[in-house]
Formats: sequence, structure tokens, C-alpha cells
Amino acid sequence: MTTMRTIILSLAWLLSDAASSQEITPGDAPPNSAQIFFTGHSLIDNPLANWVEMIAKSRGKNIAWEQQIVIGSPLRYRTRGDNDQGLSWAGYRYGKNRNGDQMDVVEELLRPRRIATGRPYDTVVAAENHNLLNMIVWENSIAYLRHFHDRLFDGNPKGRTLYVHTWLGIDKDDPQPWLEHETNASVAWQCVAEKVKLTLEAEKRPANLFVVPAGTALVELVKRTLDGKVAGLTGSAKQKLDRIFRDDVHLTDTGVYFVAAIHYASIYRQSPEGAAAPPTVPRDLAKELQKIAWAVTRDFLQRERLHPPSMAECRRVIVEKVCRSFWVHVGDPNEVGRCQSYFAETRPTSGGNPFIWPDPNWKALPKPVP
Repeated sequence: MTTMRTIILSLAWLLSDAASSQEITPGDAPPNSAQIFFTGHSLIDNPLANWVEMIAKSRGKNIAWEQQIVIGSPLRYRTRGDNDQGLSWAGYRYGKNRNGDQMDVVEELLRPRRIATGRPYDTVVAAENHNLLNMIVWENSIAYLRHFHDRLFDGNPKGRTLYVHTWLGIDKDDPQPWLEHETNASVAWQCVAEKVKLTLEAEKRPANLFVVPAGTALVELVKRTLDGKVAGLTGSAKQKLDRIFRDDVHLTDTGVYFVAAIHYASIYRQSPEGAAAPPTVPRDLAKELQKIAWAVTRDFLQRERLHPPSMAECRRVIVEKVCRSFWVHVGDPNEVGRCQSYFAETRPTSGGNPFIWPDPNWKALPKPVP
């Protein structure tokens, strides 16, 4: 009788709204509110955060947010600043904020004043410069992502950092190299987050880092658009891409709204379907974008949870795929071999391949001096 009751209840759940794939529940229930700090550059500049707020409020969620935007910047610049040897960490005061500029980000994450909710920030959305392999090798990207996450942790030990897969420029006359690279690069963005998680786990701290699959989602949107499967995005191949990208890398309102829907889905772990859209994005198109955004984010987050890449897999994928697609795409194929040699290394060395664990050379960067 108990077995039959279990089967009946399971079937009932499968037929209910809970099984309609409208949310992801990897342990804890999806949040209905979020206090978010965005740190990034032009690829997540306004109106992206504003439209995440619009989507959230139209779906009945609570949201408060602040931002630090420095055009073209790596995380290193928004943390350490101009002097990468100093201890002042002046970069945390750089950039445009929601109102004004030069806010003390360290102080704001520790003792929030701008969001006025009476609660700490629970989410940092961090966008690295889109030249990820160069950021890893030359800009110490992993250490600075960890440093920003630690500043969130100082104010809220339960906080999480969402690391945005930002995308390179696309050649609208020949989009295939871009599609290939951003598909390959998805794992590399996960690998950065996974290495930071390993360093946190080694200190017996919560490893609350996840990837916002913006680049992965744009690949899917571009593919569907070029295949004529997105209503409202019509014309020649170049005309279709012009509806998504206003130049080679920055997005039109359609593209920004789509990426905002990806952020909403990543933050709230729920579907953006049925959300409001700006007047510049037609309602029928918005519905298509919401549906695609949720399908990609849902599947990505489930894979991320169930099958995160190991450091060995990171080395393999970067060496076999990412080095070639990146350097060919940016027009410098002579660098492929050097890139492969660097990321194939399995012996820990100072300044060497970071995708090794255990890593005796790992050391967290020092805290900012008050």
C-alpha cells in the first residue's frame, strides 16, 4: 500500500506545476528575494541590472541592487586598482554606481547603506573581462574572483557569487568561429569558479560560486535565430545578428533583455517566463527570449550541479579546444601552441597553470587595509 501511495504521489508531482521545470531546487528552495551587487564592465552595464529588477518585480520577487561598472575592466582593476602591488585596494572605489560613482565597495558589502533593506547583500554578480584565457594567465583572475567573494563573505557568510560568462566579439559575416569558441569557453568559465570553490572547501568554508551562462545562452539564441526559429528575428543572416548585437560585442535592447532574463533565472533559479519587458522588445519576441533563457539556464545549472569539471578535465578541454578556438578567433593562431603548453602543465609552479589541485602555491590575496 505504501509503495502504491508513493507511486501515485510521484505521478501527481510529475503532472503538477512543480514538475513543469519552472524552478530548480538543488537542496534549498529558490529565493524569492535577492540583495545583489553587480561588478562588471560594458557587457553588464545598464540597463541590464534595471531590467533584471523589472523582470523580478513583475514575477513577484523582491530585489535590491547596487553596482560597480568600469568599462573594459578586468576584476583586478576593480579590486586592486592601478597599483597591483599595493595594499590599498583602491580599485574597490573605482567605477560608476547606481547613483554617482567612487563608492567604497568593501564598506558597502560589509555594512550596506545603499540598498536600504536592513539585510546584507546575498549575491555578487561578477563579470570578468571577456578575454578569459589572458585574464587567467596575466591578470590573476582566479585570485581576484576569490578576493571579491571574500568581501561578500565578510558581510554575509551565506552569500553567493555568480560569475558571468562574458562573450567575445562576433563577425556577423562569419559567425561560426564565435559560435565554436563560446561553446568551448563555457567550460573554462566553470573552471575558474571551480578552482575558487576548491580553495574555499580547503578552508572548510561554503563554496557558493556559480556561473551565469550568458555566453552559452547567446550561442543558443544566435543558432536558433540563424536557423529561423525565433519569431521576430528575420532577414538575412547579418540582419538577424544586427537585431541581437549593435556592434560586434555589445547588445541591442533585444540582446540585453535576453541576458537580463538569463541573470534573473540564475539569481532566482526560476523561469522568467511571463515577465514584463521594455517597450523596445515586442511582447511576442520577449516570450520567445524568456523561454530560451530558461531552457538554457535550467539545463546549465543542472549540469553544473551534477557534473562540475575536475581540474584534469579543465586542463584537457582548454588544451584540446579552448586554446585553439580562442587564439584563432582573435586572429593570433601562432599563440595556440604556447597556450596549450601552459595549460597542459600538471606540476604546480608559481605563476603557472592554476588548474591543478592540490595546489601548494595557492595563497589568498591579503585583505584590504582599513
